[in-house]
Amino acid sequence: MADQELDLFKNVCAGRYTLDIPKGSRITAGFFKNDAYHFAFDKQKPEGNETTSLISGSKRLDIWESRVERLRVRDDPKIQYITKQLQGNIRHLAYYSLFETSSRSTHMLDTYMLRDIPKIKASISSLMNFNLKNFKSSDKNYPVKYKENLNYALSKQEEIIYQPWPHKQLGICLNNEILINSVTASLNELFSVKWYNGKESMIELTSRAYEADDAAHMQNEIDSILKLNQYFANSKLSVANRNGRVIIQSAGYSPSKIAFTWIATDAKAGSTRFPYLEITGYVEMKDFPEIAAKGLNETDLAIGWLKSIQVRENGMVGTR
Repeated sequence: MADQELDLFKNVCAGRYTLDIPKGSRITAGFFKNDAYHFAFDKQKPEGNETTSLISGSKRLDIWESRVERLRVRDDPKIQYITKQLQGNIRHLAYYSLFETSSRSTHMLDTYMLRDIPKIKASISSLMNFNLKNFKSSDKNYPVKYKENLNYALSKQEEIIYQPWPHKQLGICLNNEILINSVTASLNELFSVKWYNGKESMIELTSRAYEADDAAHMQNEIDSILKLNQYFANSKLSVANRNGRVIIQSAGYSPSKIAFTWIATDAKAGSTRFPYLEITGYVEMKDFPEIAAKGLNETDLAIGWLKSIQVRENGMVGTR
């Protein structure tokens, strides 16, 4: 980055990448999904009803349990838990319901999981994926299948570990403390994180692996972004060893604020090494007077911000 001698930025781990963000920035949105579960990992209010989140503090375990209980009662007070584990660092609660429409009925086994990380007094609350917990009503063997799916999803919870940055571990960084230490990337892996500096500047990185059958949908996403922004200044730019295009436009009424979008043009459906990759953000030069004093403008800073994004060491191990 252009601020190396000014010491305005810090290095963070984001997914399979590393980048520089303004000091004092915080995560305001985050999401992760693999083949077993999904969750948000921005910190939520303790009194909230979020089913997937990062929960911090000494009451985190009670908060999670009470949230799930509120959902159960909201869905149907008569519903009872079919399986539960409320001890240890990997916990779960699940309840059954029969969802019926005029055309079909479905066995639904809503399954909430929690991975506790006592060292940092934090827990990740996640939800088992739709395809693992829902079954056609005609499926007589669904209890056995569900049990297998539950065991698999709980085993995947063990991959969520405390791992301070910097490190050389495999997998997906949620932040500078929590890592999904997976040996093999899921074919539907999705990771997104947004950093906000508390003023007018932010950056959001989204990486999504599309399965081979979704090639047309993925390409449509890329084409739509490029077409939507075709009248704004754009150019080729390589980011994190990926080919792509960067689009820059003015933002709001401030002459010193811009919006930028970078989209990878070499994404491959069926690949976790070359997933759909999109980076968006805003730069308000008034947030960085020290850099402006050196003669750099908001476009220079946006490009420098993008160029700071690199594949971290061992970040792509287990992808294909």
